[in-house]
Amino acid sequence: MRASQIVDTLLEATNDSEVNRYMNQLPEPEVSLASPVKEGDGIQAPLRIVLHRANHSGEWVTHFENMQAGGYVSGHYHGKDYKGALEDYRRRCEKLLVDPDQSQQLDESKSPKMSTLKDNRVELDDDERKEVMRRKAVWHHGKNGKPTPAVWKSVIRGKTYFVCNTHRAARVKPTLKGAIRDFAFIKTTS
Repeated sequence: MRASQIVDTLLEATNDSEVNRYMNQLPEPEVSLASPVKEGDGIQAPLRIVLHRANHSGEWVTHFENMQAGGYVSGHYHGKDYKGALEDYRRRCEKLLVDPDQSQQLDESKSPKMSTLKDNRVELDDDERKEVMRRKAVWHHGKNGKPTPAVWKSVIRGKTYFVCNTHRAARVKPTLKGAIRDFAFIKTTS
């Protein structure tokens, strides 16, 4: 149904019950979700459940997301069945002992291309550099193997991106903390 048909139908309704009946017939929007983080216990890493479209196929999938090392594990694929994926998401949240009603919409906006990020690279400020060095997200490329930050920053149209990469893989995050956290995975690709 087109937007103009929806508006016409709502304008023609003569009472609230007709509007409510029509509104109940509309499908729920299909949105990506992320559960609250289940904190780690020293043995188990912090995790959350994610419901999103798989990059390669566009199918709905639920995953555990490892918040320490980064990356998705144990995916349940649901094809185009959003309702089935949503039910699985809720079950997995409950199994992880997190409240699925506290979920937030997952921002899956695409990050800029690496060439654009490199063209708009800026220096980390002093506090950012200190935090990267303190958390040991470093390469040993300096003189005599001196540590250098493995995270760098790019600003494009006023939006800041933090990047951690090798020649094989890259992670682009909106926060410094996220990029530092992903260094554990990126380091494995060097």
